[in-house]
Amino acid sequence: MTLALTLYFDAIRSSMKAEVLPHVQHEHARSQLLGALDVLDKLSALSDWSPALQAEQNAALSQGLSELGETPETGDGEPAEALAGNETAFARVIAAVFASGGDAALPAETEAIIHKSLRAYLAAERSRIAAANYSAMT
Repeated sequence: MTLALTLYFDAIRSSMKAEVLPHVQHEHARSQLLGALDVLDKLSALSDWSPALQAEQNAALSQGLSELGETPETGDGEPAEALAGNETAFARVIAAVFASGGDAALPAETEAIIHKSLRAYLAAERSRIAAANYSAMT
């Protein structure tokens, strides 16, 4: 593939709307096709690489690592490397916490930092996923 994945999704979606949708008469089949088009919209949005997403996720993990007394990765100016390094470092911190006794021995402040960081990390990703458009499928 030499084109961006989003262009393939756009082409499939456009073809389905122009060539298939006008010929679908049965309501159930039409709702299924509209559901498939909605899924293609979401896949298209998710396939678009976003430096802003990496920056948000990296910021969440970097702040959490700093608050936990760890040194965040910088990735030598490469956002993808920094994010990968911080994901690995954060996973090590969580593994160490659970290896030392898990939640029972976990100070409330440490637990709050871990939860806050992971919530921010996942919220950045979730904010880019559109909600299902059920009205288009009926």
